[in-house]
Amino acid sequence: MSEEKVRQSMYTALMMRPEDNVAMVLQPTPAKSSVKIVNQATLNEFLIVQSIDSYHKFSVKDIESGEEIIKYGEVIGIATAAITKGEHVHTHNVRSIRV
Repeated sequence: MSEEKVRQSMYTALMMRPEDNVAMVLQPTPAKSSVKIVNQATLNEFLIVQSIDSYHKFSVKDIESGEEIIKYGEVIGIATAAITKGEHVHTHNVRSIRV
């Protein structure tokens, strides 16, 4: 196995509920890295579009502007721009919903 493949296979993420449209990386993850969601057997690996800091979110599907962002089975915000699968999901493309 190549060194590049080994490096990429070390990145992991969590997605708590099947209805979530985001997952959280567990370590700093460089752009173009492969990430495996460790607690959802139905999902495969994802290619990360941009570098993402530890415990930040990325999309597990394409999300349209105005669509709800769902984490832990709850709506946490609204997309303010289109977000592609594997893209960093944060304050630059989400409006938070706080009670």
